[in-house]
Amino acid sequence: MNTASRNASINSVDQTPHDIVSKYTVIADKPHKFAVYEQLVATPPSMQSRRASSICNRVVVILIILASLFLLCNLFSSSTSEDSEDSSEPSWIIGWATMKPVFKVMGLIVKHDDGPPKDRLPSARPTVMTYKEPEEDYKNSQKFTQVDRACIQDEWEENDSLDNSSTTADTYRISFSDTQKSFKWLHTPPQVPETPEILMIVSSNCDNFARRNIIRKTLMSPEKNQIVGDGRMKFLFLTGVSAGNEKLNAVVLEEAKVFGDMIVVDVEDTYLNLPYKSISLLLYGAYKTPESVKLIGKIDEDVIFYPDQLTPLIHKGTINMSSFAVYGEKWQPGVSVNHGEDGSKWAVSKTSYKCNVYPSYLSGPFYLTTRKAAERIVPATKHRKFISVEDVFITGLLAGDVGVDKVQIPNLFMVHDGTIDSEKFDITAWHTGKNNEQFQESWEKLRLSRCKACSRKAAKNFRGSRSQYGEENGQ
Repeated sequence: MNTASRNASINSVDQTPHDIVSKYTVIADKPHKFAVYEQLVATPPSMQSRRASSICNRVVVILIILASLFLLCNLFSSSTSEDSEDSSEPSWIIGWATMKPVFKVMGLIVKHDDGPPKDRLPSARPTVMTYKEPEEDYKNSQKFTQVDRACIQDEWEENDSLDNSSTTADTYRISFSDTQKSFKWLHTPPQVPETPEILMIVSSNCDNFARRNIIRKTLMSPEKNQIVGDGRMKFLFLTGVSAGNEKLNAVVLEEAKVFGDMIVVDVEDTYLNLPYKSISLLLYGAYKTPESVKLIGKIDEDVIFYPDQLTPLIHKGTINMSSFAVYGEKWQPGVSVNHGEDGSKWAVSKTSYKCNVYPSYLSGPFYLTTRKAAERIVPATKHRKFISVEDVFITGLLAGDVGVDKVQIPNLFMVHDGTIDSEKFDITAWHTGKNNEQFQESWEKLRLSRCKACSRKAAKNFRGSRSQYGEENGQ
């Protein structure tokens, strides 16, 4: 493979240098004893009085010398201060400053005014000094090196002979470097004269009818979400099919026709097929929607989401719908790869991905992709081997290959215990393990307590009667 062309195509894989975050402990060397200490010397009794007399004589002589030197310095400093208009110090301070070095040389000043020497400690006991970086969260405590970056770049393949992932009216094709598959759009919603800016697509299991109905009553409700009621945001469901259960698949298609808010594809609904399903989502958002759509959201059906929380983020420029970017909860580069050591569903074989760590990526339950970014990511699938870890694959590897920025947005909780109902800070999206009843109850309650962008506008935008609004909000 041509190295120059490969590097030109993959110059986005986390090019920013990343420092290795480490915590380490330095134990200071055992300190040396200071020269200032008392030596106990045994003095013969016959010499004690003579020694005392001798010491007194010396002290008197030293004091006389000091007094004389101080007077001389004072006279000298007075004459110098007359020549200096800026001198504001008293003459005796200047005299002391002049003589201080002399006194130190004479050994008359034994205390170090500036503290002990830097290679010594003021205690006889070793002191342990702990150095550590600011507290890291669960996403940002790993290491990422130039070797890791080179490995990720080396996994990219040219594959000019392969067709890009693409779509037609009834079918679409997804190409990876090691496998290519074609799928059908079994049902797509009818085109309506709407011009939404944001398309949120809920990835839903085909048999989860009850959860879809709850989502229709909560985060999809135009009465409870101003951005939906104003037509700026539109919601759709994306479901696959159940292998061998034609009765279930028929019911799903009937639901799609009745509600008109579902995309149904013939991708089997399994965890291993999530990358196919999510790329189907991007294909639909980028190539089968009105040009007004600038932002495509992928959201799992177990995520509590408040659509109006996106409005201030867009107004402040935190989310720029004209950029090449994905937005969500960002994991820094260096997360370890599970190469099948524990049989986990997140395991990736070394034949599919040989590197030991992943690049930066966004958590899979909720992320937003600009249309411009999606139009770059979809054709790039053919340059990578298929791996089943969907969020790493799409928002990490594929997005990085084509220079798409990965941007953290606030108030996302993508682990079940990331927050609890009783906490007070805002929520934009929360990946929860709640059952259907708990999901609806929490969404309704937290909309008024933890959604600044929607709590004050709920009554204004509610299209039912005031009594209905009061009933819904426990008033």
